[in-house]
Amino acid sequence: MAATWIHKYVVYRVDHYLWREGASIDTLITIKEVVDTAAEAMAEVERLSRLQGGEGSEYRWQSAKYYPEGRHPLGSIRPTDEAD
Repeated sequence: MAATWIHKYVVYRVDHYLWREGASIDTLITIKEVVDTAAEAMAEVERLSRLQGGEGSEYRWQSAKYYPEGRHPLGSIRPTDEAD
């Protein structure tokens, strides 16, 4: 039985001003929130971008899968499972 998933939309910020040689990408990206629709994500990115004014950071959004019941139902984890 395959796990069921739904789309969610992640709004995140990329802080370019923090970039340094050898810096981890983890220090550059901050997740702001997760919303239910692409329209909400786009509107929030536009709103935050207007407020921020392009000062070394940018806001973006990306779709993601959310597994409300967990990624693998009990008993379905097998060594041959591949990533989506």
